Amino acid sequence: MRRLLVTGLLYAVFTIGYCLPVHAWMGNYGIGSRAIGMGGTFTAVADDYSATFYNPAGLGQMTRSQAGLEFIYVKPDITVKNLVAGGDLLVMTPDKKVRLDPTDGVTGDGLDYYAAVIGLAVNVNQVMERYIELPVNITLGVLMEVPQNLFIIRYFPPDLPHFLSYGDLTNHLSSNISLGVEAIEKLLYVGGGISLGMASDGAVNAINTQLNQGYKWMPFDIGMRVEGNLAPCFGILLTPLEQKLKLGYSYRRNNQIDVDPLAIVASINTPDPIDMPFVSQIYTNYTPDTHTLGISYQFDSLLLACDVVFKKWSDFDYNDTEKAVYSEANRTRYGMVGIIPDGPEFDDTIDIHVGGEYRWDDQIRLTAGFEYRRSPVPDQSGKITNYIDMDQAIYSAGAGYRLRGFPLELTGALRYFTFDDLTVDKTGVKGVTWGEAVDPDIEPSYLYTQNSYKVSGQAYMATIGAKITF
Repeated sequence: MRRLLVTGLLYAVFTIGYCLPVHAWMGNYGIGSRAIGMGGTFTAVADDYSATFYNPAGLGQMTRSQAGLEFIYVKPDITVKNLVAGGDLLVMTPDKKVRLDPTDGVTGDGLDYYAAVIGLAVNVNQVMERYIELPVNITLGVLMEVPQNLFIIRYFPPDLPHFLSYGDLTNHLSSNISLGVEAIEKLLYVGGGISLGMASDGAVNAINTQLNQGYKWMPFDIGMRVEGNLAPCFGILLTPLEQKLKLGYSYRRNNQIDVDPLAIVASINTPDPIDMPFVSQIYTNYTPDTHTLGISYQFDSLLLACDVVFKKWSDFDYNDTEKAVYSEANRTRYGMVGIIPDGPEFDDTIDIHVGGEYRWDDQIRLTAGFEYRRSPVPDQSGKITNYIDMDQAIYSAGAGYRLRGFPLELTGALRYFTFDDLTVDKTGVKGVTWGEAVDPDIEPSYLYTQNSYKVSGQAYMATIGAKITF
């Protein structure tokens, strides 16, 4: 057992030093079947390995180590209808091929999301007890969400219709590492951690994107360097009234994947290869500053909890390349028409989570929860931008079963996401990315009339897993 604990601690340290590019999208669907079943109300509970994400201070409550493995499947059932031409809204290339279907993703894989979640909480006191007795209880947590597409970075120009909460932008490796400490015995816990990544060289493939050279349209590949930011987090947990009442606070800093503005040479694959130098900058996969306040109370067999989550989306901005594209000079040059905001102009949001857990007996626990999530995206009608996102009401239910005589618990949860219908009026809006060509007799056309569209649907989620305490 001690060898297992030491191995787990070494794994955590190894992860700190050599983590791959990450993105903190864990909060979009939730982490941990128990927390998901409770509607994400875990900031003031935080008593298993998923505290690494929800509130690192909660790790300090754990006096034993724990490992978990879960599988997540999300099935969005969303339609985006073209209100002008009818049928699905499609983004076409100048030669009338489909460049993008918002409900099918860049690579045609759809919006479905599959991921494995690996969690480990190592109680440092257990590891060190042979050598030294630590004055406080300390637990180290590592959490990694591994989707089907690990390393593909997808970028959408602001005027290209794309989802903010579903599909390609959520499909990335996510990793967190945190440390929780019991500052005052059975009363006060503090913790901190990071979502981490490292710079790496790679290639950006412009899928279904073409360059123009004398009316010839050619696919291209670009080599560039990608930077993954470090995003710190910290938390506090107060447990008065014999630990029946718990008050929690957690903070996660904003995070995004940056493609730095480097001088790049693009090799154009044509019968006569061309090397073309240019400079570009990309921000993608943004998550906002997030502040969460939580409260929970443990009755005899019933645990009730509530979280209030503030997300500071208003800090999100265009990158330098996007600012140049939408500059006054280019608006006039290309004849763009419509409201062209100086930035995404996202609104700050407050999400409400409520949930509970009922312990049927020593082996069975049942969970249920509800979350109302506001969209940060303002009405896109009349604007050249096309961020797609809707207010969501999310219903959750789950269960856990602890094996008798063995420290293994099987867990599972279901979530049902309902969306407010969204209608976007694009009458008179003309941009440079998609729509109907203003003058179809001119090829290629650089100006397109955007089409109005309507978004509706729902989504389903299932998770199943197991966690062992040792």
